[in-house]
Amino acid sequence: MQLQLDHKVYIENGILSTTALSQGQRKCLALLTAYLEHRPFYVFDEWASAQDSLFKKIFLHSTFTRT
Repeated sequence: MQLQLDHKVYIENGILSTTALSQGQRKCLALLTAYLEHRPFYVFDEWASAQDSLFKKIFLHSTFTRT
């Protein structure tokens, strides 16, 4: 996955294994969680500001689509 959280956190019985993540990783996790919950809309307030350059590029230049 592009957010590369698979080696940092996992879900077991509906519970996250940890929230001891960097600010950028927590924002990625929140984005992923909202996407998986099929939220009807997303509001991003400076989401990319806490991301490293790789994730800024992914976020700012990618189109997120739900199928």
